[in-house]
Amino acid sequence: MKALIVGATFNSNFGDLLFSHLFYNKCKEVGFERVSFWQWPKHVLCDFCRNELDYHEKISLWQALRYDVLILQSGGMMGEPYYSRPTTKLRFLRFVLPCLIFTLLRKPVYVLGSGGSPIYAGWLRRMMVYVLNHAKYIAVRNQETHDYYKQAGVKNTIHVTSDTAQIITSDCLPGLNIEADLENFMADHKLLMLHFSYSKFSDEIVAEKLAPAINTFLNEHPEYVVILATDKVTDSAALENSKAKNAILLERVKIYNYYDSWQLAALINRMDVVITTSLHVGIIGSSLGKSVLSFSLFYDKAKRYYKQIGEQGRCLPLREINAQEIYAQLQNYYNKPISLSAQLRELAAYNLSIIEGITKECC
Repeated sequence: MKALIVGATFNSNFGDLLFSHLFYNKCKEVGFERVSFWQWPKHVLCDFCRNELDYHEKISLWQALRYDVLILQSGGMMGEPYYSRPTTKLRFLRFVLPCLIFTLLRKPVYVLGSGGSPIYAGWLRRMMVYVLNHAKYIAVRNQETHDYYKQAGVKNTIHVTSDTAQIITSDCLPGLNIEADLENFMADHKLLMLHFSYSKFSDEIVAEKLAPAINTFLNEHPEYVVILATDKVTDSAALENSKAKNAILLERVKIYNYYDSWQLAALINRMDVVITTSLHVGIIGSSLGKSVLSFSLFYDKAKRYYKQIGEQGRCLPLREINAQEIYAQLQNYYNKPISLSAQLRELAAYNLSIIEGITKECC
């Protein structure tokens, strides 16, 4: 039996890479004859993802269509944070098209740990609803996604689980491999990570709002230093000259150059406080029992997660707050680590346990 995995494998995004690891390894573990990734159109499976997964197989579109089952791995592929005609077309080709083809071929499609949001293009929404109504199994990561899919017209049964990444604990992580000067900088200090997905806009807003709050905190807490990180490997070098870095007290900040998702997770495990604009850096920080503060640029999906774990007070929309509010948030939460419930971790693991059932069902 052959399994085809569809996911956001076209860039170096931290959360999507972790999902690719988890789903690829699980599919191999349960004994599929062959496990491959959807690779059409060109660059849907990028070199960074291939190298990190040690996956170098290339299959044609014709070969992919001869696989027995399609697994849509966890992530926000079935949603649009904003409308853009080019990105809507890419979303269709990368995620919806393979699911649609397998559905029309009457082959089983499993949607495991999806995060959904409004789809602005009506034609794409209709296709997604068609796929979901014919899916063999649907698990979504929060109640809001369940409700949105139902409102959009999905009649199929939808199971509410939780984010798959929450299965990651410190026991899963490799040793941290960093340069000596960064290790020396971190030694004998409390550690605060400032993480954001680098762009010109995010750099400016982090420098304007987060950096002043962090500087005030550093002046009052001399035991802390800052590790500045991103999860776009092509943009790590840009942090050296970023406004965000230059806005933080010079002697109290060092950059971590991202090159591997598991190494970033291991770095998070060394932190005491994690401040992030990203959903999955916050989720991994929460899973590892860190004090996490979320200042999201895509607030709705972050808000859903922190509400689900009972920590909604930690999540604020970065566009709508000022440095004083951020400082107050930091003072309130910096020494309050998150503890996830066993139930949330079980729900997260359930997304992967469905894969075991696929192979058993067909034996």
